[in-house]
Amino acid sequence: MAIGDHLRARAIHGEEDVTWIGLTLRVGPDPAWELSPLSSSLYDGVAGLALFFAWLGAATQRSDFTDVARRAAHRIRASMEGRGREELRSIGAFSGRSGGLYVFLEELPRDGIITLPGLKTKVREAWVVDGKRELRVRDTGIQAPGDLVDGPFTVVGIELEGPPEVVR
Repeated sequence: MAIGDHLRARAIHGEEDVTWIGLTLRVGPDPAWELSPLSSSLYDGVAGLALFFAWLGAATQRSDFTDVARRAAHRIRASMEGRGREELRSIGAFSGRSGGLYVFLEELPRDGIITLPGLKTKVREAWVVDGKRELRVRDTGIQAPGDLVDGPFTVVGIELEGPPEVVR
């Protein structure tokens, strides 16, 4: 809990989102370490902190941790919708061009189908990241889990059949 309090106290809050300043590697012809806002990656960015705070909020029942998780998820959504200034410059298992696709569900879709508007690439498989449930892939989307896991949101991992192609 002390780590959560420490990270929460150092967060930079926007109107609806949150981020942190961290040590990041600048890529390019002259690579160097620098202080900058965290990326939205799962490995060393805001997505990883969102999952940490979601778990911590659920484990401790502290709404301040859950609020930070929701604000971090908002930052990730904004970045994915193109309002963020992040570029996909890296390649890695948890970020960049080859990174995984994750959907954060705050509530279940009304029709029970998770849709990915604008994504042209077919979904190969999907699962709830709690490791217990695979989800059925349909032509119209992904069959949502029957219920949400404990915490502020349920995370669904998605593997695509190829590189992501989106409608512009």
